[in-house]
Amino acid sequence: MKSKLFILASLILLGAFARADRPSIHGMALFGDKQLFASHLPMFHAPHDYQLVFELSLQEVDTGVLEKLSNLKKTGQTFYTIEPELMDLTKIMSHEVKQFTANLYSGHFERKGKILGEVIVQVGKILLQSKLQTTGSQDNKYLVFGSNGEYFATHIIQGKPNLDHIVKVAQPFFFDIPFCNRRICPDPQQVLIDDSKLPIQLDGKKSGFNIIAPQVGESLGSGLDVNAQITEVIYSEREELSH
Repeated sequence: MKSKLFILASLILLGAFARADRPSIHGMALFGDKQLFASHLPMFHAPHDYQLVFELSLQEVDTGVLEKLSNLKKTGQTFYTIEPELMDLTKIMSHEVKQFTANLYSGHFERKGKILGEVIVQVGKILLQSKLQTTGSQDNKYLVFGSNGEYFATHIIQGKPNLDHIVKVAQPFFFDIPFCNRRICPDPQQVLIDDSKLPIQLDGKKSGFNIIAPQVGESLGSGLDVNAQITEVIYSEREELSH
């Protein structure tokens, strides 16, 4: 009986290790002012084949690093990345790991970004998490999220090749069409989407089977449905998701 229990326990442990990913460096885009967000920079191969977007807060390890970040933001610099310690990203997704240390960069940490110092990342609410599938759908969808006048959208990655695209948007809205039985009717009115309704999914641009990255001034959504106008492109990457 004991030997059977030992075998069963061993199989359970082996299963747990089989489900884990090998520790690696998982670079992430960092954005937001009123609320900080991180978005894992994914690829279509293990252990980097996950899309993950979450809220976070930062604590200093190196003195003055958050002041450097604040001062750079005042100059208009908007793109930052973090280079976390070696870790298994799935443990963030399963809430087993709720904080980790990371180097903070102005710019891309692998593309001549400037290191600002070391921070502790406190993981907050997870907004999007999924394992990438090379043969997934080519639907062009964006997840729109944010609050208190600051809103963002990230492209939902499904199938290869694809696009990693993070944009800042105006507060989402829909058109309210007043009932009218007269010859001259009032114009449709824009109604802002309440923060409590977010996050939501909106359609992006698409031409045939090609996913097109929308630009500043264009909108996610369409027609009289919910829309969100793009005000800034924070990050756009195709090459890392092409193979």
